[in-house]
Amino acid sequence: MHGLERLILIAHAGCAFYLDALKTRPEELEARQTEDLFKAAARLRLAHPGLAVEMYLARRSAGEIRFEPVRSAGP
Repeated sequence: MHGLERLILIAHAGCAFYLDALKTRPEELEARQTEDLFKAAARLRLAHPGLAVEMYLARRSAGEIRFEPVRSAGP
């Protein structure tokens, strides 16, 4: 409908929703967020073939926000 060609998904470090609402343990937070990003990206790609989906983790570092690409661990 909107003619989108590219979609960017962003999770952020220390997310209170995951920690408080979903009761995710701090040491499991990034793995859980990454898993959810991959699930969301897979659903979007299935529903919208040809859509470029990128995933990032936003993290505060030295007073700045850095966007680190999230990539597959596979080949």
